[in-house]
Amino acid sequence: MSDKAGNVNEVEYDAVYDVDTSISGDDVAVGDELKLTLSVHQVEKLVAGEFKLDYLSDVFTYDRVEVTEEFRSLAPNTVTTSFVDGEKWTDEDGREHHWIQVGGALSKDFGYGHPVSGATGNIPIVHVYFTASKDVRNLGSYPFAITTSQYIDQSLSKKTLRGSTAEVEVYTEPTTLSGRVNLEAYLDKNGDLRNDIDYRDTRSYIRVWDAETGEELLPLDGYRTDLSTNLNDDGTFSIKGLKPGKKYDVEFVYPGHFAGVAKEIETSTPDEAGNAVPVHNVTIDFGLQLAGDVDGDDVIDIYDVAVILQFLGAKAEDGRYGDYLAQNADINRDGIVDDADLNFALHNYGKWNEAKLGRNGVKRIQKSLPNGLTLKEMINNPDRIPGVEALLSLKKAQ
Repeated sequence: MSDKAGNVNEVEYDAVYDVDTSISGDDVAVGDELKLTLSVHQVEKLVAGEFKLDYLSDVFTYDRVEVTEEFRSLAPNTVTTSFVDGEKWTDEDGREHHWIQVGGALSKDFGYGHPVSGATGNIPIVHVYFTASKDVRNLGSYPFAITTSQYIDQSLSKKTLRGSTAEVEVYTEPTTLSGRVNLEAYLDKNGDLRNDIDYRDTRSYIRVWDAETGEELLPLDGYRTDLSTNLNDDGTFSIKGLKPGKKYDVEFVYPGHFAGVAKEIETSTPDEAGNAVPVHNVTIDFGLQLAGDVDGDDVIDIYDVAVILQFLGAKAEDGRYGDYLAQNADINRDGIVDDADLNFALHNYGKWNEAKLGRNGVKRIQKSLPNGLTLKEMINNPDRIPGVEALLSLKKAQ
């Protein structure tokens, strides 16, 4: 480059080479230490490298920088690190970022009586350590970006390196909800669930919703694994694969009983610093599930009594017992629809499931059939009760 008089002025530019950087590191559990390794590739006679690193400081806290063993081996007695604490800034989503500059050099004063050969090829330079947030509200994947970097070679020339980005997931173990059902028809004299019954039933099921969005969770919606629900033979149950930090609504449906409902189940707890710390095992209680709801509408009314009366005397070995409503009418599952089943419906007659329907969820309990047949008349004259299909049609029409 020359001026108007023809004098030549030398202008020094940083050389740009076809070399790059990389970030490597494993995913990290909440509250644990994260180690990132910053490496360079295709360099020649490198004696020092510097990296400007951008990260989310509301998720990660910088701890320290160390040179790698590979880099240290090139100059064990003189190798050193560098660190510059940069500025913080907030992005358009309100997340707080922080940049730092870290580096490693084979000597503090290379080129001044301390000749070093430098590194050629691909080599990891430094490990950078962070601590992940304890707060499960920060679960997810986050970027670490080398925005600018350079290296100095043996001749003290600076070479610009391409940047790079890596994603690191902050994770925790899934939460499991568990407990034991409390089905009225299977309680002993002390009010405890009997231990001589296998409670597994293909007609029973458990449903889970995100309490905040109202969306029902399916098996593929599990956190780090499939969502699974299981009712064991002893009446205990488990719901596995839930993401900690969220609130959940759960419903347990069992034939002949009101649905069990548990709402806004917390899966985290605040610590002294205000972090939402994960809770991996939560016990839930559905409360007492009243017996007598044969048709599963969470109301025990004249229709439930009518269905039981229709199938009264039906046994497991009978053809009549094959009807699903007949099996529901056998509330205590002893293989016969009898007075014991009828008594559950009569004892809870007129009640509804407040946990699911609310205190004012039912405006009126049906006390007679549309043909005018009352509860007392049905019991005294069961032959006057319409057939099951007719009963269902009548109820649907009301």
